[in-house]
Amino acid sequence: MNLLLKPVSIPFPFWRIKAPAALLLLLILVAALLIAGTTGAVPIPLGDLLTGGLSAQQEGVFFAIRLPRICLAILVGGGLAVSGAAMQGLFRNPLADPGLIGIAMSAALAVAIVIVLLGSMSGA
Repeated sequence: MNLLLKPVSIPFPFWRIKAPAALLLLLILVAALLIAGTTGAVPIPLGDLLTGGLSAQQEGVFFAIRLPRICLAILVGGGLAVSGAAMQGLFRNPLADPGLIGIAMSAALAVAIVIVLLGSMSGA
């Protein structure tokens, strides 16, 4: 029997997510974003952040440092979630991880090569 010609049905997993759980996760994300935006070496009060009453220093810190960091964290987290879900769907195994096909070891090898080859260029 040829496996390439056999149709494969992959169940759509979103029916398992309930609305209260999704709402709770969304609220946790918003709370984490607000905490990340207001805490740091330069204090930014939440009220000033929401109303736009920031000083020039606070505005510079928020838009040059904290907002890019927050956006990057969201993108990296989403990318990791999508790649993990893709790997689990590809192997049809809810316990699949990057070590299954050697991604983790390949990444470790690449880091070691960069450290050895470019470490001497840094002057350390």
